[in-house]
Amino acid sequence: MMSMTVIVGILNDSVPKSSDLSRLGYFVFFDIILICGAVVVILLCHNLRVVMRKMAKEKLGGSRKNEIPWSGWLIVLRLTRNSAIARLSLFVVFVILHTINLVILLGKPRAAREFEALTHVFNVTSS
Repeated sequence: MMSMTVIVGILNDSVPKSSDLSRLGYFVFFDIILICGAVVVILLCHNLRVVMRKMAKEKLGGSRKNEIPWSGWLIVLRLTRNSAIARLSLFVVFVILHTINLVILLGKPRAAREFEALTHVFNVTSS
């Protein structure tokens, strides 16, 4: 997150002012939103896992000897034991979203004028 803020500062100093954001500006903007969203989702999933595990332990531990607990609590307890699969799945989702954002950035520019302005700022020649 800090590195994205540094990139925004560098872009602010080096890219000429205009009425709309360049493609690189949109990339950085959506990447910051994506990172913030990822942090929120990861924290929510972790807290939900902790709460569900605690609830399942209470329901299973507090049941009477002759009372059979709902089998769903056993499933919840097993699923919340290890969160590696959930973390890996969320990681893959956010990597895919970041890659889509990068592909949109590297895709065909909306106008050649924008691309030339962007390459001129970074002293890159286009062929």
